[in-house]
Amino acid sequence: MPNGDLSQNHWTIYLLLNGSGSVQINMKTDPRPSVVQGVYEVTRRSYRVSNGCTMQEISSKGWHRYNMTAGGVGCRHWVLAVLRGLAARGWVDANDIETQLVPALQFNYSKNTSPIPLKTLEGSFY
Repeated sequence: MPNGDLSQNHWTIYLLLNGSGSVQINMKTDPRPSVVQGVYEVTRRSYRVSNGCTMQEISSKGWHRYNMTAGGVGCRHWVLAVLRGLAARGWVDANDIETQLVPALQFNYSKNTSPIPLKTLEGSFY
């Protein structure tokens, strides 16, 4: 790998809504040192709108309350947990999650190098 630098990939969810846009749902690391509680964000893009039913599901299931690992990672586990939950409701295709997303989540993607296998570290919902 050039210069020994490994990119710190971040995974987030964009919900594409049929005919009415999308919304970004994100769990990120708190910028304060030693804080493991994740920061939950719902961001409307200027060209899109959000889906109230999906946001209610996230809130009711407690998916907006998540602690990252001590090292500040865990977004891949969060993305997978939320999307599997939405698949259980029939709102996203469960087969696509297992056959496309899960294999893609198993790697770190850095410039100018092949994907590197990377264990998915799990934070915790609270």
